[in-house]
Amino acid sequence: MKILFVSLTPPMDRSYGAALRANNVWRSLQSLGEVDTLVLTAGDETKYLPADKEYEFARIQFLKPMLPWSTPRSRAIQALLSNALQGRHYDLAVIRFVHIAMFVAPSISADIVVDADDLSKTLPTIGQSLKTRILGNAELRGRDLVTRYLLPRYDHIWFVNPKDMQRFAVRSGSLLPNIVDIPPPSAANPTSPPTILMVGTFAYGPNREGANYFIDEALPAIQAAIPDVRLRLVGYCLEQYVGRWQNRKGIEVAGFVDDLAKEYEAASVVIAPIFSGGGTQIKVLEGLAYGKGLVVSEFALAGFQPRMAAGTHLEVAMRPQDWAERCLSLIRNRPRAAALGKAGREMVREEYSFERMKRDIRSTIQPRWAQAAPAS
Repeated sequence: MKILFVSLTPPMDRSYGAALRANNVWRSLQSLGEVDTLVLTAGDETKYLPADKEYEFARIQFLKPMLPWSTPRSRAIQALLSNALQGRHYDLAVIRFVHIAMFVAPSISADIVVDADDLSKTLPTIGQSLKTRILGNAELRGRDLVTRYLLPRYDHIWFVNPKDMQRFAVRSGSLLPNIVDIPPPSAANPTSPPTILMVGTFAYGPNREGANYFIDEALPAIQAAIPDVRLRLVGYCLEQYVGRWQNRKGIEVAGFVDDLAKEYEAASVVIAPIFSGGGTQIKVLEGLAYGKGLVVSEFALAGFQPRMAAGTHLEVAMRPQDWAERCLSLIRNRPRAAALGKAGREMVREEYSFERMKRDIRSTIQPRWAQAAPAS
């Protein structure tokens, strides 16, 4: 079976959530046939870039069109795509993201599976001006309309969030959740004083919103009960926020770290106070994969229901008081935190592992394109 895989990131990139998903899909496709990879990457002009000859046959940088229909920008992209794909024939094309499929589809005759990823987005609600919210919501509504127009044009859609499957009409669709690597088991080694851990890229608005909310609304009550408790923020952070947070009592802004496993091992509790953005949070899966007691928002949990359950695999908080009480409970009750962590890790192993993704992808592709797929 000959498969074209189109991605915004190089296939071996695993440096952040979207790239990690692309790599997992790409690896899964290897078991179904011969895979050619075309990388499209956004930039300030449309042109060819040097490709990784081992993993890609072409890499194209594109200047994103302002409108989702034929414009000089979109025609320039399609001209380079047509040239790159000329003489290549495929049984199937698997394309990351709906707006990328829009550019690629005219240049190929193969059936198309679109890995749509998170389609439903929400904007940060804290610290945003009225003008920013109005413009942002108008952009999201426009994006939603274009998505509704494009999705039915393709042969199959992979959704990440079950809510998106209910919202969008398609010819054929299935759920393909985000996954994480399951780290080897290790003995938990919570530090003294207790440490609350939040992992994320803090250049991303929803992560900053969540960190600010927790710091302002929940952390003071936790510090009143446990004065020496630490909040440790791990992940890339803009300098302006490093200074703002680092100057607050009990907050450590670690930035990027070489050994994330050590951060999880040392944590007493892990938090995901996420209230906006995409509907599925890999950081939730990651915390559970490390077997940690985890406290999350309703928004962060919603993308994983019904597979993930509050009170069984993690704790859910809504109000500031809930965040403080849930964190204090898991810090003080280590057996409870360990029980949640064990149940969460086993659930992630069963429902959100690479082997599960590979099975889900095979179950999409083999029934329809079985005559071209190997029996392995």
